[in-house]
Amino acid sequence: MPAELQSWKELANYLGVSVRTVQLWERARALPVRRLPGPNGRILALPAEIESWRTAQPPPPPKPPYPIYAAIVLLAFLAGAAATWLYLRPTPLHHFTVDNGIVTAFNKQGHPTWTFHSGTNAPTGPGTYFSKIVQTDLDADGADELLVTRELPNTNHVLYCFNARGDVLWTRNLGRTVQTAVETLEPPFLARGFEVLRGFPDGLPRIVTVAHHHLWYPSQLLVLDLHGNILGEYWHSGHLTAFTLSDLDLDGHPELIVAGINQARKSAELAVLDPFHLTGTSTESNPTFQLLSMPTGVERARAVLTPSRLSRLTAAYNLPVALFPKRDGLLLDVHEGTGIATPGNSLTYEFNRQLQVVSISPSDQFALSQDAFVRAGKLAHALTPAELVNELPLRWLKPWPALSK
Repeated sequence: MPAELQSWKELANYLGVSVRTVQLWERARALPVRRLPGPNGRILALPAEIESWRTAQPPPPPKPPYPIYAAIVLLAFLAGAAATWLYLRPTPLHHFTVDNGIVTAFNKQGHPTWTFHSGTNAPTGPGTYFSKIVQTDLDADGADELLVTRELPNTNHVLYCFNARGDVLWTRNLGRTVQTAVETLEPPFLARGFEVLRGFPDGLPRIVTVAHHHLWYPSQLLVLDLHGNILGEYWHSGHLTAFTLSDLDLDGHPELIVAGINQARKSAELAVLDPFHLTGTSTESNPTFQLLSMPTGVERARAVLTPSRLSRLTAAYNLPVALFPKRDGLLLDVHEGTGIATPGNSLTYEFNRQLQVVSISPSDQFALSQDAFVRAGKLAHALTPAELVNELPLRWLKPWPALSK
C-alpha cells in the first residue's frame, strides 16, 4: 500500500475508478482529499483515510433471492412435468454482452441462453450517461429483466423488455409526428437512452426514457411503469441530455430534474418536473420552435444557464452532460466551448436545495483553454471560480418556488 497518493490519477487508480469520479466523490461524498498550493491542482490523499471513508460508505441494497422451486410430481408424469418445469421456470439471467448490435444473454454457468438483434452497440448512449441496456429486477420476483433499445436504421427506436428466457414482455415505441407553425417533424425518433429510477413513495420503479428527432429538435420524455404503460409524457423544444431524481423540497415526493439545450435560446437549460404529473410541451419565446396541438407543459421550475465566454467564442451553445443528486442539492456538469478540438472543457455547477448556485468549478482543461485565449488576446483574463458564479447567473423562466421561502 503506498504511503501517499499525490495526484488525482493515483487516487483514481487506487480506488479503481475514473479521475472524474473521484473528483465528484470529493464534492458529493466528502472523499478525504487535501488540496496543495501550487499549479495544476496538486492534491494529497492518505490511503488509511481513504480506506476509513470507503468502509463508512453504505453498502448496496441486497438483491432479493431467486425463486426456489420445490415441486413434487407423480412418477407417472415425471418426464412431461419435468420438461414443462424446465421451460417455464425463469432461468436466472446472470449477465449480457453486446457485439455488433447483437445482445446475448448468459446464465450463471456462462452459457448463452438467447440473443436479440437490437442494433445497439454500447450499454450507454454516445456522449451521455443514459443507458441503452439495463439488467434489473423490475417486478421484484427474484429474476432479472433486460431492458434494451432497438435501433434499426430509418425506423423509430423501440424500448423492449425481456424476461430471463428472452420472451418479450412489452415494447414501447419512442416519438411521434409533431408540428410547429413552420414545419412538421416526422419520425424516426432516436433513443437518447433511459434509466430505471427508484425511490418513489409507492415503492415501485419508474422507467424514464428520452428520445429526440433524428435530424433536429424536439425531445420526448416518457415516464413508464414496470409494464411499459405511459404514466406521463413531456415534450421539449430542444435536446434533453441528462436527468436525475431528487426530493429537493423534502416533501416526500421526488422531483424529476432534467437538463438539456434550449434550442430557441441556444443555451443550456435546467428544469424541475413533477414525475406524477408529467404532461404538455415547453413554452418557447420564439414561435418558430413552439410545438403545437399540445397542452402547456407543467414545469415546477425552469432556468437557462448563461454560456461562458469560452462557449460564446467557440460554439453555438453550452451542453449539459450529467446530473448528480447530493444530500443537500445537485451537481450539474456542463461542457463549454464545444467547438474547441480539445475535449474536456467543462464546468461543474453545485446547487443547493433552493437551486441557488453555490459554486462553479472549472475542469483543468477549461482553465488551460482560458489561459490560451488570454495569450491569444481573446480574453482579458482567466476567470476564477468566484468570478464564474457572478459571470454566469441563472435566467429563470419559471422560478423554483423554494427561492421565495
